[in-house]
Amino acid sequence: MAIALRHIGIVVSNLSKAVSLYKDYLGCELVGDYPGLSGAYQEKLVGINNVEIDVAILKTQDNNRIELLEYKNC
Repeated sequence: MAIALRHIGIVVSNLSKAVSLYKDYLGCELVGDYPGLSGAYQEKLVGINNVEIDVAILKTQDNNRIELLEYKNC
């Protein structure tokens, strides 16, 4: 049984709009921005060949993390 949430990943269609939503309306803080992630590690991690992902990490007011992912070539 889960008793706490520390990290969640959400796939979005437009990363910049999603980041704005989470910052402006939900009070999150952008703590990491990782555009253009690709390569063997990401391919193995998500199971998609030639994948390219833009990622933003946000911190919530209760110190949890939201990872927003936009797949660029899928």
